[in-house]
Amino acid sequence: RGGAGGTFDPAAQIGATAPLGFWDPLGFTSRGGEENFLKLRGAELKHGRVAMMAIIGFLGQPSWRFPGFEGVPDGVGALTEAPGSTGFACLFLLVGFFELRILADLEEGNEPGNFGDPFKMVKTQ
Repeated sequence: RGGAGGTFDPAAQIGATAPLGFWDPLGFTSRGGEENFLKLRGAELKHGRVAMMAIIGFLGQPSWRFPGFEGVPDGVGALTEAPGSTGFACLFLLVGFFELRILADLEEGNEPGNFGDPFKMVKTQ
């Protein structure tokens, strides 16, 4: 898709725009064809979403805390105290469950990062 003779060309995919064009200095997309490209694109979208949520937490941390976690220290020190370490373990298990069970099923059959309408808010025909 997108290349001469029907071969897959990552440079012809959405996202390769001027002035930079297609940028893959380490050649990750040169191996594996379209399947590898879509896997990498999905990982890129996922990491971008995690980074956006992390910056929200970073900026909001001085202003608000979850009830019961007001006395937990900031940063990595939160992992050494009881409510912080327990909360992190619960969050880790919850995110792992969603990643491995829920989101994988929602994304199946769609392009990377497209979960469709998981809450069924738009009527389909």
